[in-house]
Amino acid sequence: MENESRSPEIGKLALALSIAQGEITGARKESKNPFFKSTYADLASCWDCCRSSLSKNKLAVIQTTKPSEHGVIIVTTLVHESGQWIKGELLVDPVKKDPQGLGSAITYGRRYSLCAMVGIAQVDDDGNMASGRDKKPVHRAGKGASEIIKELDMAENIENLALKWQQLTDDIKTLSKSDYAKVSKHKDLIKAMFSGVAKKGENKEKHQAS
Repeated sequence: MENESRSPEIGKLALALSIAQGEITGARKESKNPFFKSTYADLASCWDCCRSSLSKNKLAVIQTTKPSEHGVIIVTTLVHESGQWIKGELLVDPVKKDPQGLGSAITYGRRYSLCAMVGIAQVDDDGNMASGRDKKPVHRAGKGASEIIKELDMAENIENLALKWQQLTDDIKTLSKSDYAKVSKHKDLIKAMFSGVAKKGENKEKHQAS
């Protein structure tokens, strides 16, 4: 069966896209979300950050819609001058079935489909309107200093300690200055302990070898 999501060959398209992605920047957050009180990258911003790079590398994005009993399907096709192409579909089902709700859902679907197709980093926006989420968000509190210390204590070696520290970055950023100092000092103590154990092991091996 013929693959309906792409052309038989996509080598030239893949090469052109890889070059374009090396030039594409993140979409700028210039629009405001009235429900979540945050900024986001709208559809225009997403296009602005990729249009030039795509065009320069002979790539084009075509977005169309088709009806569905569950809403509307956004069809996004990435085309190369060679005739090679790849296609993706996204179903969006607006809660409000009026023209405004449908338009918002289509914009939401077009933006996410474009970003997914060419690799643009962006954040949520009118998805709250498209999906009916018009309530204030529940913000997740970061882990406290004691929880972070417990996580660090589970490290098995220096490399694992560094990995855990990296994984806890978002939580660490929410700490107060005093809690950060406490956590950082604890991490240094664990690191020093692992370094001491490693050094003893090296000395023991040298002694046995001699």
